[in-house]
Amino acid sequence: MREYKLDFNHIKLENNVLDISSENYGIIYSLLKESYDEISVDYVDGDGNALEKGFYDNAAMFFVLNKPLINKERKKLIDDVTSKLKENGEIYIWDYKKAYGKTFIGKIICSLPNNIEKEFILKDMNIMKSYDEHSILSILNKEYLILDTNVWDEIFFIRAKKKGREAHEDSNSGDKLKVHPQQPSHKILKGIYKRFKLPRGDNGVLNK
Repeated sequence: MREYKLDFNHIKLENNVLDISSENYGIIYSLLKESYDEISVDYVDGDGNALEKGFYDNAAMFFVLNKPLINKERKKLIDDVTSKLKENGEIYIWDYKKAYGKTFIGKIICSLPNNIEKEFILKDMNIMKSYDEHSILSILNKEYLILDTNVWDEIFFIRAKKKGREAHEDSNSGDKLKVHPQQPSHKILKGIYKRFKLPRGDNGVLNK
């Protein structure tokens, strides 16, 4: 089985964080837990439809876009997440790419702050699915400014900033977008979207 190592030591998620995770890997939770000294967790019921729109500063989509069968469904999921982000909020995407007729089996090893490592195994035996970083970027381009794209073999990472009204009015403008400072709260809410038949885990709010 092939191993893929992901380094999270450079990832800084602050303020309100929406964590969309297809399984209970706990990587984003662990990242925040290792980054901040005092954390308490409150669990609440509900799915993604109940989340407040325009509330989150960051969204993390951790190996979730491989679940829908077609790009139309992936776009719906991304659009849902986009509606929950503030203007100039950022989206972080980790996933694997796959071609028609191919399967994916890999061990994902995540390096977290304080020399913490977590690992899990991903298997995708559906030979009818096809997607890669380019198909995801084509979905993001209308609503986001792409800040970073990295590909390690079959694994890709995308970081993008939601366009503010200024950027929508003039997408070719070279001016920097205004980033309004937010009161730090370090929240994480796991929203599992039922209509895409994603495995549901606990929905929780994590506060500093």
